[in-house]
Amino acid sequence: MYSALKYSTPTMSHVIPSQGRGGLCAVTTLGDDVFVVRGNSQQQVEVHDAVTLTLQRHITVRGLGRNPCGLTACPNNNCLHMSDWSSNIHRVQLSSSNAVKKWSVTSSPAGLSVNVAQNLVVVCYMERTHCRSIQRTDLL
Repeated sequence: MYSALKYSTPTMSHVIPSQGRGGLCAVTTLGDDVFVVRGNSQQQVEVHDAVTLTLQRHITVRGLGRNPCGLTACPNNNCLHMSDWSSNIHRVQLSSSNAVKKWSVTSSPAGLSVNVAQNLVVVCYMERTHCRSIQRTDLL
């Protein structure tokens, strides 16, 4: 037996305003937080409440380039990974210290994701290989 479900048209309920801070380049969620990186990030990640999208705080990421383009969260290790066009990947431990690690890849890393094996998957814009997998995120 089949039954038909009626879906309503989605409506926008909340907006993260730019307020002169530049356009959004990447967004990810983890727990009760929404993390946002903007084009003129000024080495900061915005942390918004996941329900209201109100700005809660900033996390400073020293060395984050002017053009961040990838952002992902790893719930198992409670960390963020972000990339910029300067061929850098940054890892921020989401704890009281917000410790940052940085390393380089051979080409412009554009997209990031964390897979089920906790490997960081990186899409590099200028390489013939479109994806590469980097060791488990808890070892980085």
